[in-house]
Amino acid sequence: MILFEQRSRLSGVLAGIFLAAAPATAQVTFTEKAIEAAPAKFPVRIPKEGALTLHLQILLDRAGFSPGIIDGAWGLNAAKAITFFTKHDDPERLRGDSPPAVTSIDKATYDRLRQTARAKPLIRHYTLTARDLAGPFTRIPTNVYEQAKLKCLCYSSPVEMLSERF
Repeated sequence: MILFEQRSRLSGVLAGIFLAAAPATAQVTFTEKAIEAAPAKFPVRIPKEGALTLHLQILLDRAGFSPGIIDGAWGLNAAKAITFFTKHDDPERLRGDSPPAVTSIDKATYDRLRQTARAKPLIRHYTLTARDLAGPFTRIPTNVYEQAKLKCLCYSSPVEMLSERF
């Protein structure tokens, strides 16, 4: 997760949270303090979206259990990641079955997740530069045969470039 700040003579200061693929319908406001905050009470039910959801997605990703898109919305990949992290020794998974889904997290599991994910801050500050916004950016055709004809593997926008970088 990247907090970004862009300084410009024309626009003053633009600050916000950079989400690589935020849901189009998201009405959630993220603050650094909320994202960094550990749950206060356990067990805690995993919310469908919000700062705690984002917090858990970042920890799962750092622990090597990919939650899919890290966007603050709890999806199927995140649900599978927490289930397999929590029930890593469940014999059902060795037979090809998925263990029962995890919908809440207890303190011992959270502490193990936090330890596995390392104690680094969850959010990093990054200042956008003119070079970040300079491009080159190219319209990417939806047709794969047209994409093959492109002369570069350029990004379509600064957001796409930053998504790939971080």
